[in-house]
Amino acid sequence: MGIRRKLAIGAAALAGVSLVAVTGVWIARKDIARGYADAELKRRHVPARYEITEIGPSLQRLEHVVIGDPARPDLTAQWVEVETRTGLTSVAVKRIRAGGVRLRAGYANGALKLGALQKLLPSPDGTPFALPDIDVDLRDARARLDTPYGAVGARIDGKGNLASGFAGTLAAVLPHGRFAGCDTQGVSAWLEISTKARRISAKGPLRTASLVCSGAGRIGASGLQADIVASERFDRVDGQFVADLTGLVTAGASAGTARLTGHAGLADGRVRADGSFAANGAAPDRRLLERLAAVLRKAEPTPAGPIGDALAHAVTGIARGNAVSGRFALGGTPADGRLAIDTLSGRSVTGAQFRQTEGAGIRIGLAGLSTAIDGHFTVSGGGFPATALSVNGTPSALRGTARIAPMAAGPARLALSPLSFSTGRNGVSLRTTPTLDGPLAGGHIRGLSAPLSIINGRLAGGCLPVAFQSYVVSTLSLSPARLNICQTGDRIGIASPRLAGRLGSNPLGLAAARLAFDMRTSAFSADHLALRLGDTGHMSALDLDRVDGRYVRNVATGHFSGAAGAIAAVPLQLSRGAGDWRFANNILSLTGALRVADSAKDPRFQPLDGRTVSLRLADGRITAQGMLHEPVSGISVAKVDILHDLGPGTGHAVLDVPELAFGLRLQPEALTNITLGVIANVFGTVTGKGQINWTPQGVTSTGGFRTDGLDLAAAFGPVTALKGEIMLSDLLGLETPAGQKVTIGSINPGIAVTNGEIRYRLLPGLKAEIEGGRWPFAGGELTLEPTILDLNHAATRRLTFRVVGLDAALFVQEMAFENIAVTGKFDGVLPMVFDEHGGRIEGGELVVRQGGGTLSYIGEVSNANLGRFSKLAFDALKSIRYKRLRLELNGALDGEMVTSVRFDGVNQLPLNQKKNFFLNQFDKIPFIFNIKITAPFRGLFATVRSLNDPSVFLPTILPPQFQPVETKKPVQPK
Repeated sequence: MGIRRKLAIGAAALAGVSLVAVTGVWIARKDIARGYADAELKRRHVPARYEITEIGPSLQRLEHVVIGDPARPDLTAQWVEVETRTGLTSVAVKRIRAGGVRLRAGYANGALKLGALQKLLPSPDGTPFALPDIDVDLRDARARLDTPYGAVGARIDGKGNLASGFAGTLAAVLPHGRFAGCDTQGVSAWLEISTKARRISAKGPLRTASLVCSGAGRIGASGLQADIVASERFDRVDGQFVADLTGLVTAGASAGTARLTGHAGLADGRVRADGSFAANGAAPDRRLLERLAAVLRKAEPTPAGPIGDALAHAVTGIARGNAVSGRFALGGTPADGRLAIDTLSGRSVTGAQFRQTEGAGIRIGLAGLSTAIDGHFTVSGGGFPATALSVNGTPSALRGTARIAPMAAGPARLALSPLSFSTGRNGVSLRTTPTLDGPLAGGHIRGLSAPLSIINGRLAGGCLPVAFQSYVVSTLSLSPARLNICQTGDRIGIASPRLAGRLGSNPLGLAAARLAFDMRTSAFSADHLALRLGDTGHMSALDLDRVDGRYVRNVATGHFSGAAGAIAAVPLQLSRGAGDWRFANNILSLTGALRVADSAKDPRFQPLDGRTVSLRLADGRITAQGMLHEPVSGISVAKVDILHDLGPGTGHAVLDVPELAFGLRLQPEALTNITLGVIANVFGTVTGKGQINWTPQGVTSTGGFRTDGLDLAAAFGPVTALKGEIMLSDLLGLETPAGQKVTIGSINPGIAVTNGEIRYRLLPGLKAEIEGGRWPFAGGELTLEPTILDLNHAATRRLTFRVVGLDAALFVQEMAFENIAVTGKFDGVLPMVFDEHGGRIEGGELVVRQGGGTLSYIGEVSNANLGRFSKLAFDALKSIRYKRLRLELNGALDGEMVTSVRFDGVNQLPLNQKKNFFLNQFDKIPFIFNIKITAPFRGLFATVRSLNDPSVFLPTILPPQFQPVETKKPVQPK
C-alpha cells in the first residue's frame, strides 16, 4: 500500500514538474517579451538554445527549445507558444501551449531536482506553492524522473487552467523499482487528472507485474484502482482505492487472490488508510503445516494417536485453500506508522472456520516490524475442535488462554482444562490438565490425566503425577492407578510403579523398580519387573530382571533376561529365562531359554534346561512349546507343550518323552534324587508321556511310561532285563493305581533268581506299596511279601522274602558246588532291611521239611590232618542222612554275614574201613552239627565254588586286556 501511494504521488509530481517548466516560462515572460532572454539566461548561467519563430503583441512562438547541457539536456521542446495579456502596467501570460516536451528531473530527500531549470525558478520567498492561474495545452509532454526507488517515465496530455479546469491524462511506468527491501517489476499507471478550485484529482488504475520483498514474500500481478483528490501542494490527499492482488506469498502464508477496498489520505505529513480485505486460496506455508502435522502424528504410539492423526489431517486440509477477510487501518509516518488488522475471519474448503470476536486484533509497527496481538478468537469445524482463544502481547512476550472442546477420533477422546500459554525468555510455556481415553499398546486406556506444566518442551520440575481410571488389553484389565513420571532430556522415567487389576478372572499385580521411555527413539525398558496373577494360595508369579524394547509402527520388540516364576499351584519353578519378545496385533510372542525345577520342599526331580522355548499370548490364551534338556549332559529329556487359558484360569502341560536313554552319559540321579540309594548304574531306555492339568480349584496330573529292558544295580544286588509299564494317576506326586507290574530277568543278591514278577503301587509321600512278587527258585518258589517302602533316600526299607519248596539238590547244582551234594526240601524266610547303611538280613532262616535229606561233602578239608575227632566229624560229613536242618542268617549283604547251620543225622558209611574196635563203635551213631560261618554273603558261595573253580578269581587278577568278554553290559560295580 505504501509503495503504491508513493508511486502515485511520484506520477503526480511529474505533472507538477512539467507545469513548473511551463511556469518558468511564465515567470520569464517579461524578459522574453522584452527581448532580453539571452541576457537573462546568460546571467543565470543557464545553457539554452531556441528559435523565436514568431513574436507579437500577444503571441510568441519558440521552436527547438533546449535547456541545459546539449549532450544531456534537462528540457527540450519541439515548440512552445506563449499567449500574453497586456495591462496598463504589466504583461501577463494568458495561455501556454507546447508540443514534444521532454523533461529530465530527479527526486531525492523529499525534493525535486530540475537541473538547469532550477536556476530559472524564483528564489524562495516563504510563500507556499500555488498552482498558477494560467491555461496550458500540453501535447505529448514526457518526463523521466530518477528516484532512489528507480527511474519513472511519464507522459502528460491535457489542457485547461492549471488552478481550476485542467483536464488530461498521465501515463507513468516504473520498469524496475526497489523500495523498503522490495523489488518491483512492470509498475504502470494510467490516470485521468484534473484541477478544480486549486485541488488536483487523479483517477485510474495502477498495475504491477510483481513485487518481491526479501524475507517477507512476494506478490504477482496486481492492480490498484485509485480515485484521489490532493491539494495543490500535495500536503493533503484524500481518496478511495480498490486493489486486486494475485499470487501472494509470504514467509508463513500464501493466497491466490486478494482484494483491498478502502479509503486513503495524507494530512500534516501523516498517512492514513483503512478498509477491508478479502483473500481467496489463502493457506499457511505448506512446509510449516507438514512439520506441524508430523509433530501431531508422533502421538501415534500414545493413546492420543487417533486424535493426533485427525488433527494432522485437519491441519493439512487448510493447505488446500481458504477464504480470509477482515479490516485494516494504516496510520502514521514511516518512523512511527502502525498497521492494524482486526475483525478477522476465515473459512477453509474443509469447513474449518476462524473468527475474531473481540479485541484490537493484530498491531504491526512499521518501524522494525514489531507485532502485538490482542483479542478473542474462535476456531471450529474442518476437523478442529471448537476453541475459544484469548491472547494478548507480542510474539516474544505473549500470554493467552484457550478453551478447547473435547475431541474424539475413533476410539480416542481428549478433554483439556483451560489451556494457558505464554512466551518469554524460557521459550513457550503451557499449562493444562488433559483427560484422555484411547488405544495403548493394543488395548484401551480410560481417564488418563495429568496436570501438565511444560516449559520450552520440557516438564516443569521434571516430574508429573499421572493417573488413569482403567486400562484394558485383551483379557487384561488394570484398576485406577497413579504414577509419578519424570523427564530427563528425551527420556521419561517412572520410579517404582505399582499396578493392580485382573487378567481374565484372576487378580493381577504388577510392580517394577523403574520404567523408562525414550521419546526420540521410542525405546523403553523396565528393571526388576514383578508380575503376580491369581488369588493368594493360587498365585502365578513372573519376575524379570530386565526388559528392553522399542515401539515402532504399532509393533513392539525387545529382549528380556533374568526371568523366573511359577504357574499357580503347578509345582514347577521357572528361572534363568532370557530371550527375545515381540508384541503386535494384540499378540505377545517370546523365544528364549529357561530352567525348570521342582518347587516342592524336597524336590522330586532335578532342574532341567529349556533351550529352545517359545511362548505366545493371544486372545487370552498362553501357549508354549520347548524341549527340556539335562543341564550337564545336554541330553534331551522331554518335549513340553503348555496351554493356559487366562479367562477361566485353566490349562495343561503335556510332557512327551520319546526315548530317554540311560547309560554312561546319563543316570537317573541326574534327573531325580529319589533313585539315590535305591538304584544305580542304569542302562536302557524309557518312553512315555505325562500331562499336568490345572484349574482354579487345583492341579491334577497323569502319565504313562514304559521300558522294554533296563539293567541296573540295586542295594540287594544287580538287576537285569527289567520290563514293564507304569501308569501314574498323579504324575507330580508319583502316585499310581493298584496293580502295577514289572518283570525282572534276574536279581542277584548273592544267589541269582530269574524270571521274576513284582506287583506294586506308588502311594503319596514317595512311598511304594509292594503288593507281592515271585520268582521260581531251585525247584521251589521265592516270594516277596506285601509291604510299604519309603522311597526317600534316608528312609528305612524292609523286604521280606519267603522260600517255599527249595530243592537243595537243584540249588547246589545251580550254584555249581561240585564238592557238595545235598538233598531235601526247604522252606524259610529272609527278612531284609535297607537304609543309609546298606542292606542286611535280620533273622533269616531256612528249615528242611519233614523227612530230611542227605548231605555229602568231600573236599581237601575233609582229608586234611585235623586231629582224630575233627577227622571223625569230616568223615561223617561224607555221607549224612539228616532229619532236621536249620540255617539262620544275619548280617550285611555287602559285609559280614553270620550263618548258623544246625542239623543232626546219622553217618551212612563206615567211618573207618580198617578194623578198629574203638572207632567202629561210632558207626551208625547220630551226629549233631552246630556250625557258625562268618563271611561276606555274596562271597560265601563264591568261596565254596572257588575251591574247585579258580576261574572265579580271574577277573580280579587279570589286566583289562585279558578280561573275559562280557555278553551283557555290567550292572554292578566291580
